[in-house]
Amino acid sequence: MKVEMIKAEDYFKSDNFGIWVMEEQEPRPLHTHDFDELVFVLGGTGIHYTDDDEYPLVRGDVFVLRGNQEHGFKKNDKLNLVNILYHRDYFSKIKKEFAHINGFQALFVYEPKYRFRHKFETKLHLTTEQIDEVLPLIKLFDKELTTEREGYAIAAESIFRLLILEVSRFYSQMDLVRPKELYRIATVIGYMEKNFDKRVSVPDLSNLIGMNRSAFYRSFKEITGCSPIEFLVRVRIKKAAKILSGDCKVNVTDVLAMCGFDNSSYFTKQFKSVIGITPREYLKRGR
Repeated sequence: MKVEMIKAEDYFKSDNFGIWVMEEQEPRPLHTHDFDELVFVLGGTGIHYTDDDEYPLVRGDVFVLRGNQEHGFKKNDKLNLVNILYHRDYFSKIKKEFAHINGFQALFVYEPKYRFRHKFETKLHLTTEQIDEVLPLIKLFDKELTTEREGYAIAAESIFRLLILEVSRFYSQMDLVRPKELYRIATVIGYMEKNFDKRVSVPDLSNLIGMNRSAFYRSFKEITGCSPIEFLVRVRIKKAAKILSGDCKVNVTDVLAMCGFDNSSYFTKQFKSVIGITPREYLKRGR
């Protein structure tokens, strides 16, 4: 059975944004989008499902959907959804601005990526007071895109950024065990990405977030699917590939040292494992 793709051109009111308000979401079969969504559940109940799992929804739930994720809704009872729509290309441009906010990393980057491992238990859930805080922003975002007054695209972009900031802060404040666990792991991953060239050990990383070493190791592997050191190696290799593809003056020996490796054979082996070819082959193809 062919899965429907929903097109941005049918819902977007500006180059980068759209909004889809469903006061009573009807059951919807599996579908995808050519855009991403920030979803707010403002009332009712329902089931959000994928091709291999399903998750209950209640008022206050907030989550991010990437366009290529097949998903649908069923067993809805007055399910009230607001979907803030945005292009992934635009999101990629602003990602660096919010990279230092751990709640942003957890909610927008890692929760959607590792959702199949933690069964949606790390989604954001807003209190009534927090819903009251974001509702005016959602309504203003909707108004700007609907009325298309002069400068509406600029206004929509500003409101979108503020919404991202607010829900990221809310994620950082959550006290539930699973979201806090993902938040902590997001903090570690952020640290790895900033300090990929430094010597880092599992005790260093567990101490960074105040977790017992064995609990940290278990939690990290459960969320990401690999050990902390394996993840760090992948981060380093991807950084190395980026440097090799962007700087025509560097050589492989320079890059492996810049990315925290001190053994060329190990670097070559790991590079081939992650990228699929050796660093020298990669460099040769790029140039």
